[in-house]
Amino acid sequence: MKNPKGELADWLNLILGNEGAIEMAIQRNADIARVNEENKELSEAEDWAQFLRDVARYDENTRNSYAKEEVMKDVARRMLKKGVDLEEIKEFTELTKEEIEKLMENR
Repeated sequence: MKNPKGELADWLNLILGNEGAIEMAIQRNADIARVNEENKELSEAEDWAQFLRDVARYDENTRNSYAKEEVMKDVARRMLKKGVDLEEIKEFTELTKEEIEKLMENR
């Protein structure tokens, strides 16, 4: 079908998201108006669900990053107790010199 007309064209415009044509179709057809509203609600729900997934992923990454840092600090403390050189601790744990020195002060 090259040039659909009438109700079929209205439904196709809704499916394709042709905004201007949808507005006219809504005025002509209550079913199209209802489906359009449902689509908007569904889209909002999908957006909200994606936002929540993004927040959960960020939260998990933050917790993992924090846990890794705490583990590395614990490893650094143990290495300090064994008398391991600061540069070696820095290389092994990827902590900064300042972070390691702070651990040394808090012992």
